[in-house]
Amino acid sequence: MAFDLSSCAAPCYDLRIARDGYAYKEHEFQTWYPSSWREDWQVAQLVALTRAVPRGLHLGKVDEALVGTVLAELLPHMLNIPTKDRATQRRTAVEIGWTYEGSYDDAVGTSVYRAKAATPLAAFPCLREMLSRVMHMLDASLPLDEERLNVSCLLYEAGQFIPWHADRPYVYRDAVFGCVVFNSSDSALEFHSTDKRGRPTERYLIDEAISPLGFAFSFLFI
Repeated sequence: MAFDLSSCAAPCYDLRIARDGYAYKEHEFQTWYPSSWREDWQVAQLVALTRAVPRGLHLGKVDEALVGTVLAELLPHMLNIPTKDRATQRRTAVEIGWTYEGSYDDAVGTSVYRAKAATPLAAFPCLREMLSRVMHMLDASLPLDEERLNVSCLLYEAGQFIPWHADRPYVYRDAVFGCVVFNSSDSALEFHSTDKRGRPTERYLIDEAISPLGFAFSFLFI
């Protein structure tokens, strides 16, 4: 599987709040409300885009050459998973350093998270270098503490996606760092502000035209 980093686009699409309180794209309205999606889409409330970076979010551009080496290092591990197994999963994941047992989809308080050793970061020198650079770029005061890092490398193929969610603060001790290394889909990474009922009121769309992009966030704005 070859990746041309120049093909990373900057998607532009609307999200509107459906009758179930969730925000969807137009084609998702067609999927969930096939008999009335046109009418529902017309009257649904638009989730406004904002250019203001959410409080607690930091962004920076990552070196493309380094990202290319990271992709080459990770893909053999991801594509080693049988296609039939990848097709039934929400995503293909390689966990490095530490991971945890317990389902993220469980209700709060019903699943016990337990630390579990995963593949050592030392086995991925290119990834280690990228993590170190991203963390130093976005927060030079925070060291790369390999003894307790949880690194999740995720690949979403056609038909797979990450659902709207809020990371649970008690699972993480520090800020969360990440890097969008490649995106050829019709979507982009977003951060949402919500009202007291959990409905989105505003959305900040990451400009992936400057991809590959590093980001870090705390839970101050969630």
